[in-house]
Amino acid sequence: ELLTLTGVHKKAEEWMERASIAARTTISFEELETLVSTGESLPLNVSDVLEKLQKRLKQAQEWIMCVSEIVPSSDDNIVWLKRFRNALEDSDSATQLTNILSQGSRIPVDMNCMKLLQIEIDARNWSMKARPWIPENMESSDETGVPQKRGKIDDVEEHLDRASTLRDRLWFSDEEKSQWVLDGESELSRMLEMAEAWFDKYDDVISYDNRSKKKGKLRLPISKLHEIAEEVN
Repeated sequence: ELLTLTGVHKKAEEWMERASIAARTTISFEELETLVSTGESLPLNVSDVLEKLQKRLKQAQEWIMCVSEIVPSSDDNIVWLKRFRNALEDSDSATQLTNILSQGSRIPVDMNCMKLLQIEIDARNWSMKARPWIPENMESSDETGVPQKRGKIDDVEEHLDRASTLRDRLWFSDEEKSQWVLDGESELSRMLEMAEAWFDKYDDVISYDNRSKKKGKLRLPISKLHEIAEEVN
């Protein structure tokens, strides 16, 4: 019996040590659930710390419930992300989710649900910036139209790098990460590939323009210049 009491006392001390730290810091939702469950099962009075953790757990659970009312959860993170993206396409849902995210950021609990929502909101903002650079008929034809705004190659490359940075925030496997593609990312990548192919094709013409004029002039038929200009457009 003495050994049992000693074991319980040691377990309670270990719990109090971790719980006291948790009460002052941000911890994961899963760890918070475990701490509360363990604290409630202890045959000792640890209410001072336990009540704080219970209150925080309740806040987190209520927040997740608010999100779930708009976007049902899923065991498949990719499916969950797609559900968030679809919901964010509706302006009313987007406003609700943005407000809910702001409220959740004040709860010191690390929740996967919150991280996924934040990533999809950031992805939505990324796509909104990319949209003016992408011709409307990019997917419907091999011949692309003129975009609303011509993006500089450096700007497009930098924007695609931001997409990779967003993807790196996912904690999934590489295979799962590869399934997550931002709206407009494939189109921008294709446009960049087309631009690089164009530069490679006319490298001699472009490079010549930067050479010393003393070496003479590069003579091209007007028709060829029109062809080059037409490909750019």
